[in-house]
Amino acid sequence: MGTDFFAQGIGNFFLYKVAEGEGGYNYYGRLHRTGRVLIVREKTDGTEVKYADGGFGFDASCAGRTGLNYKSITEL
Repeated sequence: MGTDFFAQGIGNFFLYKVAEGEGGYNYYGRLHRTGRVLIVREKTDGTEVKYADGGFGFDASCAGRTGLNYKSITEL
């Protein structure tokens, strides 16, 4: 929802759910204390890490993780 929010860094988003080896990616659902969701997508070979703003619906964001728009952390 904007660079200002994510400028805090991903360390403020606690790891809440992991899904490994799905279509060549590992997914990490991270949750901020405010309820904001950050989904991290990592290629299983470790060559790329991208991030998606999941809004405030953790379960919906995790369920729809493959369809989210992933970007570098500085583009969020």
